[in-house]
Amino acid sequence: EYGEEGLMNKQEKLLRRRTTIQDSDNILESPKIKPLGKKRLKYIQKRALQEYPFLKSVTDAVLITDMLGEDYPIIYANEAFELMTLYSKEEVMGKNCRFLQGNLTNPETVVRIKNGIQNG
Repeated sequence: EYGEEGLMNKQEKLLRRRTTIQDSDNILESPKIKPLGKKRLKYIQKRALQEYPFLKSVTDAVLITDMLGEDYPIIYANEAFELMTLYSKEEVMGKNCRFLQGNLTNPETVVRIKNGIQNG
């Protein structure tokens, strides 16, 4: 539906965009959040799919983190991520992505990713 270029543009916007998820009770602003429970994480995942429906058609592994939350918790993982890593969504929700790094992780790659996140 989006084509490769359109999908990349959508993904870039997703990564750069700072969204506020609003519900009937409050506005979820990450710096003020307590750790998220399972019910709240499911709600956030549902809202992510509503706001970014292209995520349903992405066949590569995808993780989304809350860049405003304490220690950048994972708030979305797709099935391709589960198949690639053998971690279930439930296992990764609320964790920082650092747990995926191991002895074979290239430290230069980690630095490049970190710099990319900090510099937008």
